Order: sequence, then C-alpha cells, then structure tokens
Amino acid sequence: MKYYYISSMNGRSGVCSYSRQFYFSVLKERGYTFIDSATDLSDIFTVVTSQDYVHIEIGVFQKREVEILFLMLRAGYKSVVITMHDPPLLKYPFKEFGNKWTDLISRFYDRFIVGFRNSLELFEKIKAVYVLSKAGVQLTRSVFQCSNIFYLPHIGFPVSNVDTSQFSRNLVYMGFIGRNKGIEYSLQLHKELLAVDDSIKFFVIGTALGKEKMFFEKLRRKYIRNVYYLGYLPEEDLSDVYKQAAIALNFFKDYRFYCPASGSVLKNMSEGKIVLTNRVNSVAELIKHGRNGFFISGNLRKDAELVRRILNDRSLMIEVMENQRSYLEEFHGVDAVKAHLRDGLALRLVDN
Repeated sequence: MKYYYISSMNGRSGVCSYSRQFYFSVLKERGYTFIDSATDLSDIFTVVTSQDYVHIEIGVFQKREVEILFLMLRAGYKSVVITMHDPPLLKYPFKEFGNKWTDLISRFYDRFIVGFRNSLELFEKIKAVYVLSKAGVQLTRSVFQCSNIFYLPHIGFPVSNVDTSQFSRNLVYMGFIGRNKGIEYSLQLHKELLAVDDSIKFFVIGTALGKEKMFFEKLRRKYIRNVYYLGYLPEEDLSDVYKQAAIALNFFKDYRFYCPASGSVLKNMSEGKIVLTNRVNSVAELIKHGRNGFFISGNLRKDAELVRRILNDRSLMIEVMENQRSYLEEFHGVDAVKAHLRDGLALRLVDN
C-alpha cells in the first residue's frame, strides 16, 4: 500500500501555490509520492493501484484533476481523498460556448441538474473531503448531506522576518486581475488617498486572463498616477516588492454558488502586510477587524480615512503584524494542519 498526492505545483494559480506548500510541509514526510496531474493518464493508472491512498487537489479550474478523480471513483478506487478549494463545486464552468447568456444557461443546467446528480453519486464514494474553511464545510454538507466532509485549515505560508524599524506608506495588490477580485475598487481607493498624500505608491502584481484582459487594459489607462503594474512575478521575486509596501488590498466578490478560502489573504499576512479586505465568502474566518487586519466599509471616503489612520499609527501597525504572526502559527501552521488531517481522515495514515 502506497500514498500518492496528485496536483499541479508548477502553475500560477492559488491551488498550485497551496499544493507546493501543503505537499512539502505536510505530506512528503508522511510518505506521499507526488504525481503531476499533467502526467499521461495511462502512466498514472499504471503506477497508482486501487489499493493505494490518493489525495487530489480539486479546484473549479483544475479540470485534469477532476477527470482523474472521476476515473478513479468509477474504477472502484476506495481510498481517494480530496481537498475541495471551491466548495461545494467539484467542477465549473462545465461548458464554454463563447456567449455570455448561453454559458450562463449551461452552467445553471449542469450545476443544478446534471452536474449535481452526477457529482452526488460520485461524491459519496470519496473517502474524505477536506474543505479549507468552516463556512465551506457547512455549505458543502448542506448540499451533499454526506458525512465524509471535514475541515482542514488552509496551510499558512512561511512568515517573513519583517523589519519594524521603518514602514513605507505604499499599497500592494497580489493575485489574478478580474472584476471579482476588487482591483477596480483598490485603484479607486488609491486615487482617493493621493488627494491628501501624493507620495503613496500602489504596486499591482498579477495578470488578467481571457475576457478580463480588456477590462484590465481600461483600468491601466485610467489609473496611471503612482500605480506600478508589474504583471506576474515568480514567488522568489515577490519579497522585493512586498518590502516596499505596508498595506495589502484583498477585495473580493461575494460569490453566490461557492465559498472559496483565500490563500492570498494568508500570503499577505505572512509577508507582514496589513490586510484590508471585505467581509465576504469565508474571509471573516481569517480576519478579526482591528486585530490582525481590517474590513472596509465600501465607502471610499471612510475607507481612505481608515488607511490614513493605519499608516499614521506605527504602534498599531506593529501590534497587527504581531497578531498576524501568532494567528498564522496557531491556526494555519504545519502542526494545526497535521492535527486536522489526522483527526478528520477516515483512513489509517502512518507517519514516516
């Protein structure tokens, strides 16, 4: 009997970033062998037998991983475990027709009729389903009514050593660029801040994909002053940019059909940035307002005043950074993740 972990760790997505940290910090020492999901299917099923333990990372855009999961379940694999990054969805979108309304109808039909019925049948065959937020666990349990759903803390990133001898007055955004990521409000907020302090810089890290490219280009042309659009940066280059910022902006859309956990919030906290975000999805599980981060109101004037208050209060910034560090270590550290993995998993895992 062997242990295998199937994911993709070389991509730019949040799931790939999570996979790197989760595998090397938790699973590798437990005896798991990593298999890249891009590996030919025949090779995967030659190596991994139905008697082995398999842990697969599942996100709405991890189509290859979903395909492998469904094939294994249909082939009678009994010890398959998944981490569901976008609960309660196993896959989404299902079909792309290139038309907004046709896509919407297709997604609705697959999500609530065909997709749900097929997913439920296979969902019950999964040995354990891990969800990275408590809100996501509740949502998934309410949809599937299964007993194989457990909470697993989103593993935190290594906490950087932050120099508290001096603080910048700049902002940073890191992540994919899109309407659902709050980039437009971030730029509006920065513009509001410039009206009082024209020295504040805003570093935007990330790229837009697909239909969001045109949206992003409009923003780039509209918001120019003291904004630095850096595009995608590999992880080894992020620290140099983070050192130039004090506050990280993480604004999200309130999703209707799924409840993802935010790895970007944890990443920004690990870099010692004061996180400003909004109370949607499962973010409220990570941020305690005024303690380890702040929630915005959605009113530009009030939110700009909040940012100025933070930037002008060094003792507050140091306190929040210290709280972030202790929070990450206690609730998202390796030991916390291992404890939930061992308790929730309905399999007999061995530590190697």
